[in-house]
Amino acid sequence: YMAAKFFVKNDYLDIVVNYPQNLNYFEYFYICIAFAIFISLVGKSFSFLLIYFQKLNRKIKLSKYIKVFFYTLMVIVIGIFYKDLTAGGESFLIREGMVNDLSIGALIFFIILKLLFTTLSYSTGFPGGIFLPLLVIGGLSGKLFGLILLYFNLIDINNLGVFIFLGMASAFVVVVRSPATGIILILEMTWDFTLLPSMVIVAGLAYTVSNLLGVEPIYDRLYKPLIEKDDNDEVVELVFEVGSESYLIGEQIGKIELPGDLKIKAIERRGEIIKIDDTTTIEKNDIIGVPTKKRDIEKFYDSLRSLAQEN
Repeated sequence: YMAAKFFVKNDYLDIVVNYPQNLNYFEYFYICIAFAIFISLVGKSFSFLLIYFQKLNRKIKLSKYIKVFFYTLMVIVIGIFYKDLTAGGESFLIREGMVNDLSIGALIFFIILKLLFTTLSYSTGFPGGIFLPLLVIGGLSGKLFGLILLYFNLIDINNLGVFIFLGMASAFVVVVRSPATGIILILEMTWDFTLLPSMVIVAGLAYTVSNLLGVEPIYDRLYKPLIEKDDNDEVVELVFEVGSESYLIGEQIGKIELPGDLKIKAIERRGEIIKIDDTTTIEKNDIIGVPTKKRDIEKFYDSLRSLAQEN
């Protein structure tokens, strides 16, 4: 609502959304299945290249200044020939959504170029992101799928806009693994709720297919190396309240096996810190304190909270 009030010019509204009228529900559903498989493969490639180039960049034993020079040169060269494809690339996508001036071969070239350009750029560690480039790659991939359908006379040229938006939502779902967010995001961008049924179907199928392909949430994969490199030995105390459903109730501290050989070192009961030993029994609503190294908080927090069953 706020975006609509402050940014009254929405370029995405220029992309026409017309559904194929010559397809029945079953034919359209089969196309959605094929599209979900196609976009899942695109998303898996995006995730793989993002991690691969990060690892490759760390392995290349060159001065960071030399690396910066070559990456900057890459941006300049691409910018000279395809300026709209640099940065987020949304202007390139919007133009492609309004006109059909690219062949299937040319569109494949631009998708691969954007895919490599985005993943290589991200591997540098410079401030930036993958959010908008991912949507652009998804949108262009959606148009490519639509052009293939058009080649076989399954849809009309005016139907390409539908597949562009479905591609944007589905690519987000495959890579980020957040279906509701992906669907709402595209609805906010287009203001077109006629897209909702198709996006729910395609996003659900893409989520399922990408799950079968073993695609992990990209932000989880990017976060894991940060945890592995953390060498902070500072000890902190994780605090949990024992809920009414916790199996810890009635158990003696000495007999409780916590993950990672952790131990309960403090208990607050009815507002007071009590003296404990291995024979102390856990009661409902006890507040337990479990010391752990700061670097291990992420590793143990969820499992400890699950054991405590906080209300």
